[in-house]
Amino acid sequence: MSKAVRYPFVRQSFAFLLAAGFAGCQGGSQGDVAQTDDEGPPTSIDNGPTADKACGAEEGLIPARALRLTARQYQRTVAETFGLAIAADDLPRDGFTNDGLVSFDTYAAGLGVSDAHALAFRKVAAAVGDKLLPELKQKHACLSSGNPGSDCVAGFVKDYGPRAFRRDLTDDELKRVSDYFGESATKWGGEVAARLALQVLLLSPSHIYRTEFGTKQSDAANVLTGFEIANQLAYVLTDGPPDEALIEKAREGALGDSETRRAEAARLLAGAHGKEKVFEFFNQFFDLEHINAVTKDIKAFPGFSPELRADMLNESKALVDTAIFDDERGLGALFLADTT
Repeated sequence: MSKAVRYPFVRQSFAFLLAAGFAGCQGGSQGDVAQTDDEGPPTSIDNGPTADKACGAEEGLIPARALRLTARQYQRTVAETFGLAIAADDLPRDGFTNDGLVSFDTYAAGLGVSDAHALAFRKVAAAVGDKLLPELKQKHACLSSGNPGSDCVAGFVKDYGPRAFRRDLTDDELKRVSDYFGESATKWGGEVAARLALQVLLLSPSHIYRTEFGTKQSDAANVLTGFEIANQLAYVLTDGPPDEALIEKAREGALGDSETRRAEAARLLAGAHGKEKVFEFFNQFFDLEHINAVTKDIKAFPGFSPELRADMLNESKALVDTAIFDDERGLGALFLADTT
């Protein structure tokens, strides 16, 4: 009897491979972009000439790009950053290919912004302002005045701007948001201005997208910034925003070190959201949730109940969890195991 093959370092290796690529060189924007509408999957359109690539195509390096957060990522981001729960049905579905097929929800060409997306984002931005109003009054009492001073405005923007953008704001961004806040406060008062400024932050591409532009380090390459690496690690491995620990690593410049990236990747994968992300990969790869759409003749299969469907899905989830995260099993168990 042959000995079973085990993979005790599957998740560590997975983390290492991902982390090793997260400081990579980026090229310029390249290729087609997707355009979507309310009635169907995205269609590919030619975006015309684009910026010169910072890394040569012959090097096999990916182009610089901005990726819209998927519906799942956007839900978690708003919930964890601003405490607002969004129902899955409140956002358009992701995962359509140019052929109208259903793919992974991270399918880049399908991550356009349709009219339905724009409307959903506007509703969320307004709802966040309503929800945070009590917090705003408590943390920044100066906003209750008819025309808060520059220090009050700066404190507000420095508090909520990095939360929305998942990075520190540039001096230009701070000035633009602060100026808008000041103009709004003069017309409608501090509280209204704060809510409008929150909407500006949440409707900004810097909130809705994550970037992989990098900064130019030489004539041949752009290198991802620490905040871009933090966002890439967090969203690829957990479908959520970077936590405070990861943001601090980015702010300190520590994520330029491969061992630090590997350690952070392993930490994220070991958490609850990391395990959920791994299962979601296999869920989409094997279309496991299709079980919820399967119908059976109730007379021929009287026991095929909603509870049984849930049990079957949970059984698959348990197998994935054991195979990936239990050192006594291995990745091969997903394909070779005769029990679940």
